[in-house]
Amino acid sequence: MRIDLGIIVHNEEKNIAKLLDSILKQNLSEVVIDRIIVVSSGSTDKTNDIVTNYAKRCQKIKLLNQKRREGKASAINEFLREAKNKVVIISSGDIVFTENAIKNLTKPFKDGEVGLTSVNPIPVNLNNNLIGFIANMHWKLHNLLARHGEAIAFRKDIVSSLPKNIVADEAYIEAIVQKRKMKAIHVNDAIVLNKGPENIMDFIKQVRRHFFGHLQIKRKIGYSVSSLKIGEIKKAFIELIRVSIKNPLRVPYCIVYIFLEVFARFLGFLDFVSGRKNHILWDIAWSTKDLNEHKILRNNHFTVR
Repeated sequence: MRIDLGIIVHNEEKNIAKLLDSILKQNLSEVVIDRIIVVSSGSTDKTNDIVTNYAKRCQKIKLLNQKRREGKASAINEFLREAKNKVVIISSGDIVFTENAIKNLTKPFKDGEVGLTSVNPIPVNLNNNLIGFIANMHWKLHNLLARHGEAIAFRKDIVSSLPKNIVADEAYIEAIVQKRKMKAIHVNDAIVLNKGPENIMDFIKQVRRHFFGHLQIKRKIGYSVSSLKIGEIKKAFIELIRVSIKNPLRVPYCIVYIFLEVFARFLGFLDFVSGRKNHILWDIAWSTKDLNEHKILRNNHFTVR
């Protein structure tokens, strides 16, 4: 299988080299990456210089420089216009692929009914304080509910472009795939490392934007992602109860997590109904942008206990 990979970035100088290295070091089997296209959306730091240097050493890598930020959907469309293969991958710029992630992410496409696959994000945050617990729990529930994010692969003939005002790009692609009666699969062994917020304000920014985007998809297409479904929300609460019973010292952390999640969703709801904030140009959660390698090495279990 031949694929194209697009990386959507804005000021990712702290992580883009780690991400590109992780892609170039992939353990690939029956997969060939023809193009690695980095779409830099209005970057003002050293991101473009770093990517240009990589492109000089590897012909697969190409930089597409958007002079100004027009939103993630616009940047994705730039990549899709360049992509030639039937299966494409879209990646955020603030993750690192583990060595078998791309091979495992693309393997399900041997089944012609599979339209989308997504990675299993594991945060590098140490789970030894409140914000570390929140980061780990948030992504644990993300994976439990089989939500799609951070990096996805899909068939380009299903989605060849996105509306420019779409905020939750992965959810939009998921909705189109599901409406075509095709499978959208969360691939547990396609592991990527990411970094959860290191402060409460950045956590609220992320949840607020995601919830706005999910409400937008529900209105535009009539599709609800898993985190909007009552049954899946119950599943998340059961997991929080399980964690609390297993370790009663985590009860205050679970209560704070629930409060912040609800509060951030409420803000996203207000943005949606009032129209005062559209989130097309996303607020950057800067504390998520540097996957320190010493943290990756130390946090080798990545679990909420």
